[in-house]
Amino acid sequence: MKKTFLLLLILVLVTGCAEKKRLIQKTQIGTPPVRLAILPSTNQTNDILGGIVLRNVTYKRFQEQNRNYDIQDITQTDDFLISQGITDGNLLKLFTPTELCQILHVDGLLFIDIYEMGMKTLPFYHSRYIDTQYRMYNFSKLVWQKPIKIANRYVDVAGGIKAIDNLANGKYESLIENSLTSVGVQQIIKLGTATFFEHELKPEMTMVVDDLIGSIPYGNKGSVEEIKRVEEILKVLDSKKEKGEKISLGDEEVVEEYEIKVNSQGVNFF
Repeated sequence: MKKTFLLLLILVLVTGCAEKKRLIQKTQIGTPPVRLAILPSTNQTNDILGGIVLRNVTYKRFQEQNRNYDIQDITQTDDFLISQGITDGNLLKLFTPTELCQILHVDGLLFIDIYEMGMKTLPFYHSRYIDTQYRMYNFSKLVWQKPIKIANRYVDVAGGIKAIDNLANGKYESLIENSLTSVGVQQIIKLGTATFFEHELKPEMTMVVDDLIGSIPYGNKGSVEEIKRVEEILKVLDSKKEKGEKISLGDEEVVEEYEIKVNSQGVNFF
């Protein structure tokens, strides 16, 4: 009975919090952009380095697989933003997408929203997770978005059952030893990823970006017509900026919101 209870508990740990509800904006009608700036992460966690590394991993993957976008150099993006006092991704909300496009001289913006990022370590259980969302704009239009949640879990079932046996037989020293050994193994895994990568969650970040690259629509880098249209729009926005006028294309819409369920992906190790 106790062993059965343990297995049920493990099942709850593995499947618990696998699905979350989130309020997101409704995607608008529009085409993928020509030139794409990958913006600093909007990070709701305390892991500042994690937000920086996830953005860098995203940028490097686009350098390898540009998906037919002209990707703006990340250093140039930061220089333009800093010139306007935007030193952190959480300051992006002070500007409209159209204003950001004018600042960056692009038609496309890729936002990276991070909701959760971290690890959970318990005796016989270890999870590594990232909950994020990518949003792509073409000037004022939200043309594509993708919530991505990765959760890799390790459950030491054999160790847990052995611990129950030790508890049932009064072998408390062995129980403590087994628990500490399990936690020790998990700490070694954590130390290993932190040592070999610039961030301990780099493997999970790679999985997030793999999903992104496989999902994002192809851009319009090769469309002469789109390139000309973008150049003309940017000239109009620059003119408005010089005249002190509101930087807008007059096509902003009231964005609807709706609730979605976000399911986690990942690997479970037993």
